[in-house]
Amino acid sequence: MKKLRKGDLLLTVSEYKSISVSKWLSDNISLAGFGNPTKNAVMSVRELVENSLDATEGARILPDINISVKLFEGNIYEVRIADNGIGVPKEYVANAFGKVLFGSKFTLKQHRGIFGAGGKLVLINSQRETRMPFTIISSTVGSSKIYSFTMEVDINRNEPIVHSVKEVDNSYNWHGTIVKFYSKADFSRALNTIVKYLQLTNVVCPYASIKFTFNDKEVYSFKRVTDLMPEVPREVKWHPHGVDAETVRELISSCDKNLKLSDFLVKCFQRVGYNIAKRFLQHYNLEDVAIGSLTDYSISKLADYLKDFDEFISPTTECLSVIGEDILRQSLFVRFEPLFVCYSSRKGVYSGHPFIVECALAYGGKHIEKLRNSEKDSFILYRFANRIPLLYDESSCVLRKVLNDINKNAYRLTEEDTVLFVANLSSTKVPYKTIGKECISDAYENVNHAVKLCYQDVLRKLKEFVIHKKKYEANVKRKSVLKKYLEHISFFVCDTLGKDKINIDEILKNATKEASS
Repeated sequence: MKKLRKGDLLLTVSEYKSISVSKWLSDNISLAGFGNPTKNAVMSVRELVENSLDATEGARILPDINISVKLFEGNIYEVRIADNGIGVPKEYVANAFGKVLFGSKFTLKQHRGIFGAGGKLVLINSQRETRMPFTIISSTVGSSKIYSFTMEVDINRNEPIVHSVKEVDNSYNWHGTIVKFYSKADFSRALNTIVKYLQLTNVVCPYASIKFTFNDKEVYSFKRVTDLMPEVPREVKWHPHGVDAETVRELISSCDKNLKLSDFLVKCFQRVGYNIAKRFLQHYNLEDVAIGSLTDYSISKLADYLKDFDEFISPTTECLSVIGEDILRQSLFVRFEPLFVCYSSRKGVYSGHPFIVECALAYGGKHIEKLRNSEKDSFILYRFANRIPLLYDESSCVLRKVLNDINKNAYRLTEEDTVLFVANLSSTKVPYKTIGKECISDAYENVNHAVKLCYQDVLRKLKEFVIHKKKYEANVKRKSVLKKYLEHISFFVCDTLGKDKINIDEILKNATKEASS
């Protein structure tokens, strides 16, 4: 065997090799939020529920999701998650569930996931733990057949291994997908976290019906409270500020090589017209040459110029899908019965990617008070990113950090006042700190500022409500005291003058009307 020596480092040529993306993700699965039996259980439910929501919302179908977990044998659980989404066509089922980085999420619009691999990692992790195949049952809208695939993932080759395919007549016109797999995750210990995740999901998806059973006992069930659904995000072109040299090269390779540079800018980028394209070329003294003549160095410089040119219009938000004020209001009133709810949102851009921060505030009522865990925890925060509940690492998240810096006294709030905040960040590229979607980074000032403005806006609205509420309570108290004394005074006056008893309530009612007018 040929050996290479450099100093004290000894290498052998045979040690160099490549591995598939599925193998790498399998070996580093903790980076995606997995890692221990409890967390594996949470991620197993979370990733597949989010896939189910994507499969229904995109087609404007009100989601019906059923989750079943039961002990199979020993420490192995059978997990079954079913939805009523659009289903997966037969020819795509194998790759959609058995090949990492194959799917429908590689477009420039808002998605719940980062790169569409979460559901596959659940199945890969299941396979590694149990060496048991998984089952995919699916039927598309309007299909006359239901297909059932029993399969595995060839982790080393990143290819599906299909053991069998069965088909039955779809006599009930059912459409959707059922995923059944086996797992050694600790679902017993993760039960409370899974229920919390589902509760938070229903806060921002009150149009979904979700049922969760554990060992054939219903643990959680939530029926939809509204038929309102968020707008479906639209696929958009790249914004010039959001591309790098490699992205520009790929865009060029997809176009006619004889296309002029100005035509390329208009065709491949959003919100770029010929006037802006002409000003861009003039600003950097660029010739309007055919894009096929550009060298790698020219493409690199072009990408730098695109990022630096400040006359481009801000990116469109058509690619985003927020929860919306109406949906959040209905959800919070039904779930918590608060005295007061308000909403605010802010748009922004970071690194060429649009984002929208939205925040709803709920105050008052016995259900809000029950949420308080300690005397210091008067600001309760439910965090979301692209409508995904963020369960871990709250103290490191920008949504919590900004909230902690707000002075409660400036808004007439005391330590006894409990306030619930629901904050959601929507973007084509959420700045997560890790690919496990644990928390949002505070490294982008534009995002930090938008979050702060949202919080301040809803708190100002709450301040007005609190002031009016305290005035009303003070008037009620004064009215009660006044009524008490007036009853005694009227009794003696009427007795002395021999008059009939005066109706004090009527007098106070008329006095209140005159005072308000």
